[in-house]
Amino acid sequence: MDDNIQITPISHATMVLQMGGQVIYTDPVDGEEAFAGQPAPTIILITDVHHDHMNADTLTALTKNNPVIVASAAVADQLSENLSQSIVILKNGETTTQKGIEIEAIPMYNIPESPETFHAKGRGNGYVVSAEGKMKDNPDLIAQDGLHPSAKEYKLWEQMIFPVAYSVLK
Repeated sequence: MDDNIQITPISHATMVLQMGGQVIYTDPVDGEEAFAGQPAPTIILITDVHHDHMNADTLTALTKNNPVIVASAAVADQLSENLSQSIVILKNGETTTQKGIEIEAIPMYNIPESPETFHAKGRGNGYVVSAEGKMKDNPDLIAQDGLHPSAKEYKLWEQMIFPVAYSVLK
């Protein structure tokens, strides 16, 4: 399995993540043209129902190759029947493996919570992704609870993500 990970920021919450031989799009918005030059997605992760996380027209344009779409029930409820046929629905705390990529849905919400909260607790998902077996095969990368990444794994993620984030934000 390919151990290389490539992260390409597109906008706001949208990126292309290449890992484990798969191409993962997160929160694809801004039309198909925002992804010009990128390989077609094999997996699409959608975090929430807002326009800056989900756009049905963009999804329709990007799903020509039938990628797996992973999202919460709230997101699935917003999608057309055509799109919802290829969706895997996850609640916070649930895990699925799709095309060799382990995907864990984690809580994603605003603090403090209020009636005006843009991201209500339990509605959307954050995602932790790993190439199947990679963390399980290395106990140093798993926290003592046996479920979550260890501090060592978070450090590895930081080393991969920081240069990309820095280049985008500077």
